Amino acid sequence: MIMHHLEFALPADVRVDREKGIVHGVIVAELGVFKDGRGEFTMDSLKALVEVANKVMGQKSRFNHSKEAGAHLGVPTNYRLDGNVVRADLHLSEMAKVSPVFGDLWTYVMDVADKDPNALEASLNVRPKIVPKRDANGIRLLGEDGRPAPPIWIPTFIRGFDLVGDGAATTRLLGNDDSVIDEPEEEDEMSAEQLAQLETQVKELTAAQTKQTEALSALAQSLIDDRKERQQAAQKSSREKQIVALCKHGGCEKLAHDFIADESLSVSDVLLKLFHKKCQEKQLVAEDGGGDTEQLSDKQKAAKEFAKHSDMHEALGVTPEDLESLSFESDGSLVVDITKEPAKQEEATAA
Repeated sequence: MIMHHLEFALPADVRVDREKGIVHGVIVAELGVFKDGRGEFTMDSLKALVEVANKVMGQKSRFNHSKEAGAHLGVPTNYRLDGNVVRADLHLSEMAKVSPVFGDLWTYVMDVADKDPNALEASLNVRPKIVPKRDANGIRLLGEDGRPAPPIWIPTFIRGFDLVGDGAATTRLLGNDDSVIDEPEEEDEMSAEQLAQLETQVKELTAAQTKQTEALSALAQSLIDDRKERQQAAQKSSREKQIVALCKHGGCEKLAHDFIADESLSVSDVLLKLFHKKCQEKQLVAEDGGGDTEQLSDKQKAAKEFAKHSDMHEALGVTPEDLESLSFESDGSLVVDITKEPAKQEEATAA
């Protein structure tokens, strides 16, 4: 850690004369835009201020813009241009020592100017001519924020200046920009033991963070696995219930266990197997023969077949339209190839 000591290097004509009660070289205006953005002082502005201020008599200086009678500090004189700032001398009044409002202002101002000259700033009481900034075509210039650029203030009359905590057109009471000297006094280095302790703390913190991250990852994976297992269990339960229901409707309840055990079979596969089994058991053939049968279309044959065994077809969920896609012999009997395995659900879907 580096410790700093502040010193103030003031110009030769800037000084505090306690014997005469004068603060020489108070900065009353600076070149540039005001802190509040209301306006801007150019070099022409500063020159006009010096000219006007040195002509106006009866100027006053107050403390903190207060209108109280006890806020009077003294009289400003000798306005002058010093580089980019305008300075003046403040002659403190003896009455400032016995202010009924603020107490001994005389001593306070002298101490601040002597020991901490940047703790107070001057604030002008000026009447200006305000000149908006315009381009060559007379159009009002805009700032970076898109609002009209701060206008230029040209002082035309002055009543004096006050001492405040934060002036609009000043940043310091007496010093120049380079008046503050920043000198390092000492450097506080960490000992080897302190560095070792810090390193240990960093390692412990890193380990704790790593452990916490791993725990969160494990918890997240556990939740994912649990959700997957519950989804699979729900799908399995639904498949089993559907197969049991199909076998019950088809009068083949004993086959349900074997169908369920064969995980390669889908519900659709079981339905087709039950249909083929029923066709084989019932020996589905048309009872109407002869020439009339040969005259019937496949659609008519399918309708007869469905009417003949409607209870079985309905139990298996087979419709007359499903029978239309099957083949019939010339005598009206239904052709069922029980040697073929039913197509898988994925293949049917793809077809």
